[in-house]
Amino acid sequence: MAEAVITRTQIIVVGEVSKNSYGDLTFSDKEGKQYKISAKRISYFEKVIIPEMAIQLNFATAYNKEYIYSAVLVKDAMLIKEPAKVEAPPPAIPEIKQPKTEMSKDDWAEKDRITRRSIERQKSLEMAVEVAKIKGSDDTVKIIATAKLFEAYLEGESNLIREAKKLGAVKKDK
Repeated sequence: MAEAVITRTQIIVVGEVSKNSYGDLTFSDKEGKQYKISAKRISYFEKVIIPEMAIQLNFATAYNKEYIYSAVLVKDAMLIKEPAKVEAPPPAIPEIKQPKTEMSKDDWAEKDRITRRSIERQKSLEMAVEVAKIKGSDDTVKIIATAKLFEAYLEGESNLIREAKKLGAVKKDK
C-alpha cells in the first residue's frame, strides 16, 4: 500500500470530545468546527485528542476524500491562537460502545425459546399455588411437583413424547 501524503496541516485547540453511536471519535475545536475519526482508527488518536489541548492535525486524501491522517500535541504555545488552559488533569474519553451485531435466526429462536420457557415456568408455579390454595395445602414439595406437571402441559408435550421424538418417533394422524 502506498504511503499517505500529507496534503495540509492545521493547529487547533480541542473543545468537546465524545464518541457517536458507531464508536467514531468526534470532537470540535474552540471555534466550533466539528471533526470525526473513524472507529477503526480511534486507537491512534485517543491519547492525543484531549479537551483544552492544542494539537496539530495532519490531513491526507484517499479516494478523493480528505481525512485526518494523524494528530500531534503542540508544545510551543506560540503556535496557537488561544493558549490551552490546563488546571486539572483532562477528563477521560467516554468508553467506546461496540456496534450492535445482528442476531441470526438461530439467535432469535433461542431467545424466543428462553423467553417462552420462563413464562411457562412462571405460569405453572402460579397455577400450582392456586391448586394448593384450593386444596388448603402449603406443602412446598407438592406445589413444586404440581408446577412441573403444569409446565409439561404448557410445553405441549411430556418428557416421554419429547424423548420419543428424539429417537425418531413421528405423530400419526387418526
